[in-house]
Amino acid sequence: MKRRPSNITDHFLSQDSFPLAWSKEGGWAQTVISKGTDLQGYYASTNYISHQEKKGTLLHRVYAQVQGRMFRHKWNKIQSVFNKDISVFDFGCGTGDFLRYLKHQGMSTLNGLEPNPLAKQKAKDYGFAIYSNLTELSSNHRWDCFTFWHVLEHLEQPADTLRKVKKHLTPNARVIVALPNMDSFDAKHYGTHWAAWDVPRHLWHFSKTGFVEWASKEGWQTEAIYPLWFDAFYVSLLSEKYRKNSWPWLRALFIGLLSNLKALFSGNYSSHFFILRPIPSNEANASV
Repeated sequence: MKRRPSNITDHFLSQDSFPLAWSKEGGWAQTVISKGTDLQGYYASTNYISHQEKKGTLLHRVYAQVQGRMFRHKWNKIQSVFNKDISVFDFGCGTGDFLRYLKHQGMSTLNGLEPNPLAKQKAKDYGFAIYSNLTELSSNHRWDCFTFWHVLEHLEQPADTLRKVKKHLTPNARVIVALPNMDSFDAKHYGTHWAAWDVPRHLWHFSKTGFVEWASKEGWQTEAIYPLWFDAFYVSLLSEKYRKNSWPWLRALFIGLLSNLKALFSGNYSSHFFILRPIPSNEANASV
């Protein structure tokens, strides 16, 4: 088992420290949260970019350009699986940016889930039906593709959520999961200052191979894995700021580029997205 950190500090907001509980294999870990901790308080910052549109700033302009390119990359890979106008459910859709992109690509059946009321309302303002939780879905609701773009790591019970999602999949449907990779070069370079630990907002942490193993244990087959190259630059920029280094943009550009170059040989990018499909029950039983 590789040497893994036992505690991580929330460098983003609180400076609180949180222990990690590791799997026996070392491929994934869970952030240990004390009973009674209000996790919502750790999201209460105007700097948390997941639900904020920071228009006018240089970071926002760069982020918007990168976001558009990555949306195209994601959609091209998803399209390679399907050859039709598919229905998509974006779990943790935020303000609905990915749904808006799909709408511009001609997709017609688009829905999402977002618990944050402000983000949810923005997505609804664009005309999408947005739910607050899976219990609001009727038993006959089905989609061809569920997406979890850097969302699964935030869920208290990700395995249970994926089991519930299975009930709302059409035949031959896929589930897309994007996650940071703790075995990437930038993760190793920054150590406990690696921004993608993001405790306690990230309750789960995976390596690339660790997530494949975890998903298999939970009844999911990994059909394909694709890199998210730009994540290395963004995560490196945040990590540089956490280290309080001078010239963070320049340093992040160098580390992000180096991380992607090394990943060409190791296969360990800063983030990946995984295309999953349920393992048929007969195959799952046969493997036990």
